[in-house]
Amino acid sequence: MGILQKRAHARLVADFTTEIEPSEKYLAFGFGLAGEIVVASRRSEESPTVEKEHGIFPKSQLEGASDYRVLVKRDEQPLKRIVIRSERTPCSFVQHVPDGLLMVGARCAWRVSGPEQNAVVFDESGKVVRRFTLGDGINDVRTDSKGSIWVSYFD
Repeated sequence: MGILQKRAHARLVADFTTEIEPSEKYLAFGFGLAGEIVVASRRSEESPTVEKEHGIFPKSQLEGASDYRVLVKRDEQPLKRIVIRSERTPCSFVQHVPDGLLMVGARCAWRVSGPEQNAVVFDESGKVVRRFTLGDGINDVRTDSKGSIWVSYFD
């Protein structure tokens, strides 16, 4: 039995290198079902991880608030730039949702008051629409055009 060989052709659909400043830390990207590409970067020197005796882990919350910049590119439309100010949720995943952007941190700590809210929806002006909890140990997050959220966990 022979090996079937096909050629795949790649093409550049978006170049964000001129949009992310050297002082920004690239964090996450996502692909939407409508074909959009979403890229998040953060303006902060604080590391989004913490070193413990068994390895390096994502933080559940940043110690200080950070500003984020999110870039959204869809087909031939102009690049959309969204600035999020003073946010403590570390961005592990970013997805487009009908009322804006969903930003999710991979970790969620338990506090006396209950679990941390590690998911935030922002409108296109960067304002918080709502916060909620998706849980701890998140491996991936996807959304659809109706706003449904799928989450996979690494454990």
